[in-house]
Parts: sequence; structure tokens; C-alpha cells
Amino acid sequence: MQVAGPHTSPETDHVPNDTEFNSTLFLIYQRVAFGQITPEQGGQQIYELLLRLIAK
Repeated sequence: MQVAGPHTSPETDHVPNDTEFNSTLFLIYQRVAFGQITPEQGGQQIYELLLRLIAK
């Protein structure tokens, strides 16, 4: 702890909606990985997710 302590900084505020982004991105990734949707559909869903979060 004495080594890491001087080289760390306090946690900053999170980006708005970061939890929603991370969890939804993981779900999209899983759907693509297990063949439930195509990579193209996954990309479109990520694009739509980003647009929705930007609008919030």
C-alpha cells in the first residue's frame, strides 16, 4: 500500500449513464457472441444505444 498510495488519485465522477452503457454493451456483445444476432445487428444496436444515451 505504501508503494501504490502515492501513485493513485481519488476516483472521479462517473460519466452520466455509464452503468447503463456498460451493461447494455455487455448484453449486445453476448448476443453477438452466441449467435443470437449478427455482428452487423450488434453494431447497429450499439450505434442506437449511443444515440439514445447522448440524447439523455
